[in-house]
Amino acid sequence: MVMDGTDGDHSIHGSLFGGGRGPSPTVELQQTKEQLTKQESRVRHLTAVLAEAEQDLAKLTQLNELLKEEVRRQQRSIEREAHVHNSEYLKNVIFKFITLNNGDERSRLVPVLNTILKLSPDETQKLQNVAKGSDTASRGWTGLLWNS
Repeated sequence: MVMDGTDGDHSIHGSLFGGGRGPSPTVELQQTKEQLTKQESRVRHLTAVLAEAEQDLAKLTQLNELLKEEVRRQQRSIEREAHVHNSEYLKNVIFKFITLNNGDERSRLVPVLNTILKLSPDETQKLQNVAKGSDTASRGWTGLLWNS
């Protein structure tokens, strides 16, 4: 096989300098670096957007819980209004609760008060503690009125 030199030179020249087959390795490297820089910038941006979205989600979750509790409180208030006409009965139950000694009789009045007043679970538990005498801050009747 005899080579005339033109085809060989052309293929070597094409390989070294691109010769229409695509960008040179240096150009490709530069383009790849630019793409990498753009993608890194995009990742930083998306990470910041994600962090902001997670903060918003946390705030909205907290707000959601507060609003749910407010709805429950409003529902108890509405239910409480239905028992307003029983004010004499309510007065008697409260008076009995305050004047009874600690123990079973007082504990039996807690569900009655809960039904009439539509207490929250926390309020019911506090009243139950007072009824059992385990809430030392509320031993007297004044503790029932001003204990928080």
